[in-house]
Amino acid sequence: MKFKEKLSIVKANYAMLPKKKKILLIFSIAITVALLIEIPVYAWFSSQRKMAVLGNINAPYTLYLSSGNQESLMWLDMSSIDVGMPGSRVPEQAHKDYVFSVQGSWDINDYYLQLAHTTNIPFKYSVYRVKNEDIYTEAGYNALSDELKATSVPYTTHNANGKIGETVIAKGETIYYTFRPDSSYSHDGIDTQYGKIMDESNYKNIVTGQQVAANNDTYYSKTYASTNNAKVQKNAVPLYMQAGPIKAGASNGEEFCDYYVLRVDWSDATSLQNEKETDMVYITVVTPSVVTQNNASP
Repeated sequence: MKFKEKLSIVKANYAMLPKKKKILLIFSIAITVALLIEIPVYAWFSSQRKMAVLGNINAPYTLYLSSGNQESLMWLDMSSIDVGMPGSRVPEQAHKDYVFSVQGSWDINDYYLQLAHTTNIPFKYSVYRVKNEDIYTEAGYNALSDELKATSVPYTTHNANGKIGETVIAKGETIYYTFRPDSSYSHDGIDTQYGKIMDESNYKNIVTGQQVAANNDTYYSKTYASTNNAKVQKNAVPLYMQAGPIKAGASNGEEFCDYYVLRVDWSDATSLQNEKETDMVYITVVTPSVVTQNNASP
């Protein structure tokens, strides 16, 4: 039987129905069509809602670098180092210190700090963690001993968003970050989670007895093709140092903030002078899982 013939029979049967049954039939067909549309649409919305919930649960960690007073990293400016003249500088003053911070979400327990730099200038780099109790206003700094003043790094604020204890820090105010160079950081020590974090002993790719990077290790081979050794300037190959795991500071359910001092030292470079040389310095912070994955990769 052809489709037109079937359609004619359906129309004839429909015409013979009483008005009440015609209405019920139309209503039944409408309900059926609505269900056919609603079920897949509801399933889609339900799926999206579950995905959104899962997305919130599995949100990535927040871990980043800032400068002093939890301000933008743009204020960490290392472009103006004056090394003085050979023969006239005091070794104890042959350095410059910079404040930076590591911030992250409350659910981060540990992290690693990494520093890389080129070697055109014979600088030495070291990083120190600052105790929360060793951050001072001008009045607090003035009350310190001469020994602690010598390792206090001033930072002038650019925003009015900080506090030291209950003291609100205004824009343009000077904060002092005091580090203790004779102390060494300990991950598991309750009273020793400050002090030196890393220095030249933390290099991963240094040539023994020289201040240049090795050209035959994993770091080098991942960056430069082995056939290009003769074309790579040795001082342009960065040295890498790494420290960790480092325990994140107390957060009380909010973002944590750990302060550090980076010291750039040239006390051993007796012939160094202000020449037009440039080095690149990179500071990174990563979670332990990143370090584990990199160590596991070939």
